[in-house]
Amino acid sequence: MDPRVLKEEIVNKEEFEFTVKSGKLLEHPATIRFRVNGVTFEGRQEVLKELDEFVSQQIGDAELMLKADEDNEYDKNAVAVYVNLGKWKQAGFVPKDGAEVIKKLIKHDGYDSSFKLDWVSKGNKGNYGMQIVSVFTPKGNVVESVVY
Repeated sequence: MDPRVLKEEIVNKEEFEFTVKSGKLLEHPATIRFRVNGVTFEGRQEVLKELDEFVSQQIGDAELMLKADEDNEYDKNAVAVYVNLGKWKQAGFVPKDGAEVIKKLIKHDGYDSSFKLDWVSKGNKGNYGMQIVSVFTPKGNVVESVVY
């Protein structure tokens, strides 16, 4: 979707979450920005380092994917974040406090979704982090986006 057609506005977060959790279709596209969690485990720092090098060399936009992690023993609503660096590699997870809503959105047939890397960088403590912007658009709707 062309981001120039989006009109962003802030709305009530609780109303948004209630609508999604109840299975109702949103009236407007939803733009959700979040930092990726779990980036310091299971070799994910190497994945983020590789992503940072990919981005800094301006090779192109990083291809991202969100996938429900149905077998996650710690969180039944876990959503894994993957980046394509020649092959798909896990970079981390959607934060737990937003995972249930994101999971419902990515599994709902009524939405087109897109995911874009907002930033990846090395922090003061030497660990990499990343932030994603996700847009969930009710099929057939390209008028305005609501930021949550």
